[in-house]
Amino acid sequence: MNCRQKTILLLTLIALPFLLTAQSASQLIIDSGHNTAVESLCYHSSGQLLSADNNGLVKVWDLATDKLQYQIYTGSKGSIQLKTHPSKKQFAILVSRPGYTKIAVWDWQRNKELFSKELSDRPIQFEFSAKGKYLFITKISSPSMVLMNSQNGREYSYLKRLYDIFSYGYIGASETRLMTYSNSGSIKYWDIRTSTLQNETTTKSGLSNLTVLQTEGKRYFLANKGNILFLIDRLTGSVRDTVEVEDMLTYSVDPAKGSISIIKGSVSGKLKILTMSTTDAHFTTADIKSYLNSTEQPEDTESTDFFSINGQVTTSLVSAGRIYLADSKGSIWEIDKESLKAVVFKKNQISDIRDLSFSDESMFILSNKDLFQLNSKNFAKTGSVSISGFSDLIISSTSSPLPGDSEIETVDNEKMIIWTRENNQRGYVIYNPEMDTILNSNYNFDSALNQLHVRNDQILVLENSGEASLNNIHTGFRDFQFSALGMVSLNFLNDTTLLGGKSLMKTGLNPMFTVQTDTGEIIPLQDKRFLIYDILSPADGNKTFTFGLKQADTGGVQTIIQSHSKNDPTNVSSIYTQSGEWIDAIFTADTSSYSPVLYGTVSGKDIIRISNSRQKTWDYDRNIEKIFFHNAILYILNTDGSLSLFNPKSGKKLMDYYMMEDGNWIAIPNKGDPKPFMSSSEASKYLNSFSSSGREIRNSYYVVD
Repeated sequence: MNCRQKTILLLTLIALPFLLTAQSASQLIIDSGHNTAVESLCYHSSGQLLSADNNGLVKVWDLATDKLQYQIYTGSKGSIQLKTHPSKKQFAILVSRPGYTKIAVWDWQRNKELFSKELSDRPIQFEFSAKGKYLFITKISSPSMVLMNSQNGREYSYLKRLYDIFSYGYIGASETRLMTYSNSGSIKYWDIRTSTLQNETTTKSGLSNLTVLQTEGKRYFLANKGNILFLIDRLTGSVRDTVEVEDMLTYSVDPAKGSISIIKGSVSGKLKILTMSTTDAHFTTADIKSYLNSTEQPEDTESTDFFSINGQVTTSLVSAGRIYLADSKGSIWEIDKESLKAVVFKKNQISDIRDLSFSDESMFILSNKDLFQLNSKNFAKTGSVSISGFSDLIISSTSSPLPGDSEIETVDNEKMIIWTRENNQRGYVIYNPEMDTILNSNYNFDSALNQLHVRNDQILVLENSGEASLNNIHTGFRDFQFSALGMVSLNFLNDTTLLGGKSLMKTGLNPMFTVQTDTGEIIPLQDKRFLIYDILSPADGNKTFTFGLKQADTGGVQTIIQSHSKNDPTNVSSIYTQSGEWIDAIFTADTSSYSPVLYGTVSGKDIIRISNSRQKTWDYDRNIEKIFFHNAILYILNTDGSLSLFNPKSGKKLMDYYMMEDGNWIAIPNKGDPKPFMSSSEASKYLNSFSSSGREIRNSYYVVD
């Protein structure tokens, strides 16, 4: 590498927690948007905006300063929805993915999960009662309405005797009466404690997204059916007004003001925002500038001009005189009060680290744009890390030979494989980091790459289509290829044998098999699991590990890790079992001894050590994307783009490291330890400091020259 070379004592920062006196406890946070799709936006009455992405990361923004104040790593990947408690600084989060639905309540000031519950069905609705005593869910199975204590999740027996199927519920300020709406159009009012029906009426059927407006005596609710909005009297069921909005993508309601913000699309892909009021139980096109500036003087500005954002709109929010929308790239946008244009409220500032690899005296960091090489003799040492040994550290960087969603496999000091999962590239490059030169490339694949492994002079590639091939690293020729229906995982077992895993949902046969590369013979292996989704086979040591799902005898699904002898893969033992479908489980191996030790995560929020059948678990404070073991240290890539270093001997995190998009970096030692370190004073603009009560305090940091 030859670009931007400079000496930065980055990893010597590991030593600083032991060398400097600790400062008073404070919360340090990197002010950055999300790096993946924002799924939910919520407003809290304390003047805070909450945003959640599909990795389960929740960010809390102080709207008085527009600064990031808290972030909570819930460990919940999937489709995410948020609801805020009406008074307490708490939120409920609903996460759904195939075969798994969970609801939880978090206190964001204490970064504490108050409770969580796995649900058998995905609710149609979940909501706090008006004063926050209850958290309730509405589902299409019986009982259709379930009430819980919002602080501990204890379920009440109230309403469980009702046989109606509801699609919406509302509990007002008295918290003694429940309003329900059924898809048939039935509106009913129930006494919560006795389940007694107190009143009922009918209205339009098939409505969605009901919202009770907090204006005009809370008499009306808003709902939609397709692109038609309805304003309905919730006591009589009469439809007071309707409006059809062409090209409506989504809308948001400010219940406190009775205002509606509607996002409209166009053939060109550009967007427009229209605002409406519900005063006097009628839809009226409202002046958007008056709403944004909290004035009573209309300026006859019904909507914004058409505008563009970076990705697809995922959600929107209108509240407290501000209009926000979020996109699939992770940015949050706001409508400017004067220009009425969409401007970036927050975007991702962290350069996403995609992968790590080690080779002799080097560690390589691959981001979505750049490749960094860290050189130190300390990387080549075995056993415990010598902190002082990093004093010779030199960092150099260059543009990534294969930018985007790429991964890295180091072969030796003179070459590495950089490969991509993206469908538009379908291949890999062989790169010499010392010469900053691409030695060879191979894009001769029919579908996107799913997995790639390197052993000796062969590159093993598994495509998403189930096609697999062994490619000569020097010539690029295919030495061997085969395919298997439903194959989703593949790795080397030894020099002449491959071990593969597949899904029985596609084949109905044994989920695991070996492939002899010299003869092409495929031998099925008996296994009670129905999916083998990953295989970890370290080059050293006597064990190979398979990760799969099994139907439990009592129903449900179990995630099971098995250990196999490399000499005889039928010599197998189960070393880890966890209830649930945890196909995002990630593990690495310490092969310093003949029998490898596994380190990894199942939930994404824990670190697990597995040695034969012995296990140890540590809690972890963020969501894990990838994990690596090198010289007695765990290097962890988190879903927020940061890199953390963790000492498994002490069970403590050493530091969090952030590479910023503008080339700066910030290193934050473990909680309660000394001030953070950064590449320049300019990087301090990304760092927010708060006391334990949430009060902003002055930044204090070191600059490493």
